[in-house]
Amino acid sequence: MKFNLKTIIAVVAFSVSATIVKSQTISPTNGGLNSGSGVMSLQGGTTVGFSEYTGLVGNPFFNPDWVKGDVTFADGNVVKDKLIKYDEFKDKLFTQIAGNTKSGEFDQPATAFTIITPEGTLASFSIFPGNGKTSDNAFFQVLSDGKVKLLRKNAKTITEYKANMGSAITTREVVDNIDYYLLIDGKAVRIKKDKKAVEAALGNKQAELESYIKANNLNLKNDADLAKLITQYNTL
Repeated sequence: MKFNLKTIIAVVAFSVSATIVKSQTISPTNGGLNSGSGVMSLQGGTTVGFSEYTGLVGNPFFNPDWVKGDVTFADGNVVKDKLIKYDEFKDKLFTQIAGNTKSGEFDQPATAFTIITPEGTLASFSIFPGNGKTSDNAFFQVLSDGKVKLLRKNAKTITEYKANMGSAITTREVVDNIDYYLLIDGKAVRIKKDKKAVEAALGNKQAELESYIKANNLNLKNDADLAKLITQYNTL
């Protein structure tokens, strides 16, 4: 059988096209798109949607929009510039394929990630041991890193209520539940955002800390100032 040049080109083009389509097919058996570290896992072969959040008052996510971030996985691999969104209500990290509307969890557990805040600054999150209030695989925002870490946890919840007894309309609203912790010797100690509570949790260097607070006019109700104090403590 003889093949002319046009026939050969058409066969090759069809084969390449079929290969590309096959590589992007979502399969319930392979768990995601393509394979390897940092790809999207689609539970049961279906995409993850957020339809349960329709009509909510407030935002269940840390970042309302998909933004690029770096993700570290349990096996130590790191992927950069992935489109991610952190769901603080579910305490789960989701990813999205660039230029696509498909979203889901990664194909392996993420242990840390960095993300852009709504204010345009960089925020870092990591998994730390449970403390009685959170699970062992909960993400915390790291406000200050070092031998003692300052952690922030917003365990958002959704509450339902009616404007009045006779109303037929139920409002579903996101509620912030923010706690702060100091990670000391691998144990997360919950603290209040005031000088007395912080000094009691740290247990030493009180004179140096009080001097630093006064010299820098720190307000420990402010996240940035509290982080500065813990960063200073780590240098003492």
